[in-house]
Amino acid sequence: MGMLVRHKYRILSVVLMLTAAFLALCFWFENSHMMQISNNAVTLQKSFLKETVNNVIRDIDNERETRNAYYLQILSGMSHGLDAAMADSPDQQTFCDTVNGFFGRDSDVNVSHVVVDLKTGQVLCDEDKVLSDGYSSVDGLHREFEVCLDFRRGDYMLVFGLSRKTAERLLAGSLHDRLHRYVFDDQSYIWVNAVVNFDGGDDYAIRLIHPYLSDTEGMLLSTNMTDAVGDTPYLTELEGIKEHGELFSSYYFQRPQDGQPARKITYSKLYRDYGWIISMGSYYEDIEGEVNEGAAYMGPLRVDVLIVVLLAVYFVVVAALLVLFYNDRAKSRSLIQNMQRLLAIDAATGANSRRYLERALDQDLERCRRGERPALIMLMDIDDFHGHLHHGSKSHDIILNEVSTACSKLLRNDDCLAHYDADLFFFVLHEDVPEQAHEVFAHIQKAISDIPSDVLGFENDLTVSAGASCVSSSDTSFKEVVERCERAVEVAKDEGENNLAIFLKGSAEPSLVQSARSFQKGVYLCEHLAEAIRDERIKVYYQPIIRAKTERVCCEEALSRWDDERYGFMSPGVFVPLLEQARLIYLLDLYVVERVLKDFAVCRAAGTSLIPVSINLSRYDFEECDMVEAVSELCDRYGIDRRLLVIEVTESALAADEEAMGEAIKRFHDAGFSVWMDDFGSGFSSLEILRKFDFDLIKLDMSFVLEDFSSEKNLAILQNSINMAHDLGIEALSEGVEQREQADRLRAMGIDRMQGYLYDSPRDLGYILTRARTRTGLPFEGESR
Repeated sequence: MGMLVRHKYRILSVVLMLTAAFLALCFWFENSHMMQISNNAVTLQKSFLKETVNNVIRDIDNERETRNAYYLQILSGMSHGLDAAMADSPDQQTFCDTVNGFFGRDSDVNVSHVVVDLKTGQVLCDEDKVLSDGYSSVDGLHREFEVCLDFRRGDYMLVFGLSRKTAERLLAGSLHDRLHRYVFDDQSYIWVNAVVNFDGGDDYAIRLIHPYLSDTEGMLLSTNMTDAVGDTPYLTELEGIKEHGELFSSYYFQRPQDGQPARKITYSKLYRDYGWIISMGSYYEDIEGEVNEGAAYMGPLRVDVLIVVLLAVYFVVVAALLVLFYNDRAKSRSLIQNMQRLLAIDAATGANSRRYLERALDQDLERCRRGERPALIMLMDIDDFHGHLHHGSKSHDIILNEVSTACSKLLRNDDCLAHYDADLFFFVLHEDVPEQAHEVFAHIQKAISDIPSDVLGFENDLTVSAGASCVSSSDTSFKEVVERCERAVEVAKDEGENNLAIFLKGSAEPSLVQSARSFQKGVYLCEHLAEAIRDERIKVYYQPIIRAKTERVCCEEALSRWDDERYGFMSPGVFVPLLEQARLIYLLDLYVVERVLKDFAVCRAAGTSLIPVSINLSRYDFEECDMVEAVSELCDRYGIDRRLLVIEVTESALAADEEAMGEAIKRFHDAGFSVWMDDFGSGFSSLEILRKFDFDLIKLDMSFVLEDFSSEKNLAILQNSINMAHDLGIEALSEGVEQREQADRLRAMGIDRMQGYLYDSPRDLGYILTRARTRTGLPFEGESR
C-alpha cells in the first residue's frame, strides 16, 4: 500500500511538474507572441505615418506646379500689357512710374515686382519687400521669386512674378485648411513647423500648422523645450533632420482629451524648399491598446486553465494552450489586416491607394500567367486638370472626390478603382476583350458629365482621356502594363480631349478610339448633312484679302459655318474633320462652291464690283468625285468667269497623293482657274512641293506671324520665303495679321497680300453688299474712293 501511495505521489509530482512546465511554456509563448504582434503593429504604423507624410509632400509639389503654371499665364498677359504701355527708351522716373501705375491696376493679383538699374545694380523699386537682406547682385534676384518674367527697356530691368514669400504664404494657407480637415480613425494628425534657425536655440522654429493646438500656431519653438517627462524632442528633431532629412522619434505629450502624458511615435521629414518640417504622430497607447485587447480577452481563459491544471486535468492544459495559440494568431491577423486596410485607402479621394493597386496588379498578373482570369487595365487622366485652379484653391480636391465617387458607382464586385497620382485614376476590369473598354469609357464620360455643377462650384465642363491595355502572360511586372497605359493616354491626348486609346492584342502601338460623345456627334452630322444643305443651314462667310501696297480688298476667302438646331453655331474645325472621316466632305465643298457662285450672281445684279473668291478643297474631294469637272460645270451653269474662283489646296493634301493632286492642279490651270498653296511651311515637304507643282500664290502659315513675330530667326525665314516666292514668279500672302506692327513689317519685307483680323473678320453677303452700297469699310480694288 505504501509503495502504491508513493507511486501515486510520484505520478502526481510528475503531472504537477509537467503542468508547471506547460504553464511556463504557455506564458513564455504568449509573451513572446504578443511582443511580436506589438513590434509588427509599430512597424506597420511607422509605414503608415511615412506614407501619409510623403503623400502630403506630393500634394504640395502638385499644388506648386499647378499654381506656377497658372501664374505663368497671368505673367505672360501682363508682359504684353507692359510692352504696349512702356515707352521705347524711358528714363528712370518714366520707367518706374509706368511700372507702378501698371501694377497698381492689378493690386488684387499676388504679383510682386522689383525694378533694377542694370548699369549700377541699384534696386529702384521693391514695394512688396521681395528682396531679402542678403541681396547683393542682379544675378541673385530671380532666386527671390517662385516664378517670374523679365521686362527690359534700355538700362532698366523689371522682374515681376510670384515671390517666394507670397508663394509660401499661399501654400501654407491651403495646407492649413487641408490638414485641419484630415480625420484619422486612430487620433493621428499631421502638423508643420517652419525652421527659422538650423543652429537651434530659442528661435529654432515657428509652429505653422497644428490641428489640435490651433491657438499655438505662430508660436516660436525652442530646442531647449522639454516634453512631459523632461526630454528635448525639438533638439532630437533638429539633429535627425540635419543628418538624414527625416527621422522617426518618440516623445511624451499631454493628450488633449484628458491632459495626461502619453507617449507618441512620430515621423518627420524636411521639405527643403521652404524649410518646413512636416510631421505625423500616433499614440503608442492606441497601438498597444489593440494588442492588449487580445491579452485581456485571454486572461479569464488562463485562469480557468490554471484551475483545471491544478486539478490535474492535463488534457485541458493542452487544449488551453492550443486555444491560446490560435486566438492570438487570429488577433494578430485581424490587427495586421486593419493596418493594411488603412494603407489601402487613398486619403484624398476615398478610392483605393497606389500601394493597393500595385498589389492588385501583381495578383492579376500571377492569375493571368496561370490562365485563370484576364484583366483589362484602364488609366484615366482628367483633361485640363490644372486649368481649373482659377475656380478656387479647393477645386482640385472637390474634382478628385466627385470623379472618384461617380466612377466608383460603375464598379462591379471584382473590379477596382484606384487613385494613382495627381489627376490619374486606374480601373482594373476583369474583361478579356480590350474593345469593351470603349463601352466602359462611355459610361465613365456619362457619370462625370452628370456631376452637378453646384457640387463642383463651377459649370461642369469636365472631360477625361484614357488609355487601356490587357494584362499579358508575357508581362514580367505590373510596371509594363502601367507603361503601356501611360503611352496610350499620350496618344489619346495628342488627338485632343475626351479620347480613348487602346493597346489591342499583338499591337506595338495603341490605337485611337473615338470617344462616344464625338462618335455620336459625327453620326448625327453625317446623317443631317443633306438636310442642312437643303435648308441652307450651312452659311458662307467671306474674309477679305488685302493688297499690301494699296490696302484695298483684292480677294476674299469663303469660309463655312454650320448653324444646327442641336449643336448650335459650329466652326469648320468641328464638322470638317468628321465629314472628312466619313468621306462626305466633297458634298460640303461643292455646296460652298455653288453658294459662292450664287452670291456672285446676286452681287452682279446689285451692280457691285466682282472680285475673286478663294475656296478651300479637301484632298478627299478628289477621291470621291472629279472635282475639276464638277467645279467647271458649276461655273458654266451660273455664267461666272472662272478667273473669279480661286482654288486653295493645303500642303498636307498635296503630300498625301502627289501624282493625283499634280494632275488635278494642271487640269485646274488648263480650265482657267488660279491655284494657291495653303499653309505653306506647316509641314516637312514645302520646298519639295514647290519644286514639283505650279502655283499662282503661296499662303504662309499663320504660325510664322502669331507664334513669335519678334524672333530674328522667324523673321529671317519669313523674308527668305517671300523672296523665294518672288524669284519663282509667285505671289506671297500672309495669314494671321492682327496688329499694325505686323502689317508694317510684312509690307517692308515685300509681302504681296495680307489677311487677318486687323482688317476684318469673316462677314456674310449682306454685310458686303451694304459696305459696297454705302462705300464704308475697306475699299475694293476698282472703287473710286
